[in-house]
Amino acid sequence: DGRELPLFRMHIPAVPLERPYAASYLKDRIRLLVRELEAFTGKPFSQERFLKSVGLYSRRRRLCGELEKAAAEGRFNFADCAGIILAGSRMPVEDHIAALESSIQSAGGRDGGGERPGVMLSGILPPPMILLETLEHFGLRVAANDIAALKRSYAYQPAETGDPETYYEDFYRNHYPCTTILPSADRRVDTIRRMVRERDVKGFIFIGEKFCEYEYFEIPEMEKMLRKEGVQVLQLEMSMDDILNLDAYRTRIEAFSEMLCQGRQCKEA
Repeated sequence: DGRELPLFRMHIPAVPLERPYAASYLKDRIRLLVRELEAFTGKPFSQERFLKSVGLYSRRRRLCGELEKAAAEGRFNFADCAGIILAGSRMPVEDHIAALESSIQSAGGRDGGGERPGVMLSGILPPPMILLETLEHFGLRVAANDIAALKRSYAYQPAETGDPETYYEDFYRNHYPCTTILPSADRRVDTIRRMVRERDVKGFIFIGEKFCEYEYFEIPEMEKMLRKEGVQVLQLEMSMDDILNLDAYRTRIEAFSEMLCQGRQCKEA
């Protein structure tokens, strides 16, 4: 509608927060952001309101994990799971909590599909819904996800506190390993290995964004580890334009599914 909207920035240090100056720098940036928001809204910061918000988002993260677990066990469609989780960025957190609770309740009585080969998805942006539906059509079960916009965003639960400096330092210091948060990236191979073993993952599907370098630097080392674990790897490189023509991806996913199914009937009827 032509309105000018303010833009607030907060820089996250590209060095480990274990270094004292890095943690101090982050806290300074958080204090600055609070002051900027106070000036913009005309309201003073309230620890009580902040703590209430922290509690709501803690519940939201926990519910996202529960719904993801239901999908991993085959009790809920992963494409629907991803859609519901991502919808949280476009609605009040209270409404998102209600939607998550409803979905988890509906998954409670469903039969699992744990006999289907489990795969793990990795990448920055969420895959197109039609691609997720294709995975399940060809009999693959998303047993684990390492998508930055999904799992990586809600995997770690910071301690609840009314102090934003303490809260966000904890959040970034202990964040699920992500290539976009450089200090955490060194922990990624061990984290993926542990998840692969815990979820009995048979295949790893890397969905990379064209011209996005973050993920590609770790792929050689990651693939070497996965091969040692007996996990098959499929790399898909996508851009927004590719959503209009997914036939080539569909063919590769079908071939990958046939390899994992090893002659068993996995494809949906």
